[in-house]
Amino acid sequence: MVTNSSPAISAPANAKNLGELELTNLRETHLELGRGRSCTITPKMLDRNTLQLMIALQSRSADGKTTSFIVTRVFTRPGQPFEVAVGDIDITLTPNIAQE
Repeated sequence: MVTNSSPAISAPANAKNLGELELTNLRETHLELGRGRSCTITPKMLDRNTLQLMIALQSRSADGKTTSFIVTRVFTRPGQPFEVAVGDIDITLTPNIAQE
């Protein structure tokens, strides 16, 4: 019998792993993150190997009023996983651009 006395390591409560996302160039993708938070990602291919992502994080109170709105711009490569802090959330994702 094998026992492990070390505590389990888990992701922080403010971490969101979105996994692989299929995005369309210049089209917004809207994702609900839970707890009144949503994320809108707008990709733009700058050249064959460079992808710009505009990531907007919106938080709403229980009555639906916006309590914060944060926009971050990220430069990456399609198919390359990355992590970015947007406000108080660490978002991890792998962006893939759909062929049009």
